Amino acid sequence: MEKIFLLRSKGSLKKFIVTLRNLFLLTIASISFCTASVILKKLPTCTAGLCTIKNFLATAMQPVGQTLYIWGGGWFKHEGKDGDITYGSNKIGMYPEWKEFYEKQKSDYNFCDYAISENGIAIAPLEQYLHVGLDCSGFVGWTVYNTLNTESEKSVFVNTAKTMAKIFSEKNKFGTYNDFGQIEKIRPGDIISITNEWVSSHVYIALGQCEDGSIVTIQSTPPGVRILGTQNHEGNYDSQAAKLAENYMSKYYPEWYAKFPQCKATKPNDYRKDSSQMIWEISESSIMKDPDGYRNMRPEEVLKDLFDEKS
Repeated sequence: MEKIFLLRSKGSLKKFIVTLRNLFLLTIASISFCTASVILKKLPTCTAGLCTIKNFLATAMQPVGQTLYIWGGGWFKHEGKDGDITYGSNKIGMYPEWKEFYEKQKSDYNFCDYAISENGIAIAPLEQYLHVGLDCSGFVGWTVYNTLNTESEKSVFVNTAKTMAKIFSEKNKFGTYNDFGQIEKIRPGDIISITNEWVSSHVYIALGQCEDGSIVTIQSTPPGVRILGTQNHEGNYDSQAAKLAENYMSKYYPEWYAKFPQCKATKPNDYRKDSSQMIWEISESSIMKDPDGYRNMRPEEVLKDLFDEKS
């Protein structure tokens, strides 16, 4: 009898320990899930086909921190897994290959390794990698497409980066164009094309201009899609925009920031001389609207609202 009672006691104790362990693991999993959910809720969300400045910027945020720069990414046709042939920039939503490719890379990622290169310098895109990332114009084209459309493969908005602001204004009739050397102020949602002696062709989306003249941007530039701050009017890269960019990248995209901490757009760019601008038309008859008043917000206000930071 004593042996039987002892065996039963041991069995009950074992079951009790297992139950406690399972409850502990379940609690930890629940806490982790809730924590992850809270973090995910803070990231900007977007709606395909919702033509507002806020949704345009929220859409631009989707590839941030998980999509690397690939020369030609979003530009050229490529065959998908199901045999369909599309452009990377005229698909609604994110390509899963973007994040998959990013997660395989280390901090020494170099886009030249995924392009045709000579002596370490990229000279042409490689077709087999066009679906794993975005270049600057592919990123802007994808963002515009996902803001204006609800279905894939209806049109394409990629073009030479230095001409995109002009093409969006004059061909697509999206808004007002200011040529190189004619920009007075940059507003949230503006599309800025660049060309100078350091940058032959580049394009980005503006989140707004700080008091020191620096610009908070969303752009795809090596190593990938991120929030970047430009230099101020004095040419100082320790600018208000750079500090804002670093704050948001480190806070909301910690994995990316640990791998790629650079939040300053280090290639010289004085928008007053070497940039052109497309300002979205906001009117009753225009395709774009601004019910949230983003066009009149400072970049810190835009970021605060996009990331749902309650004051």
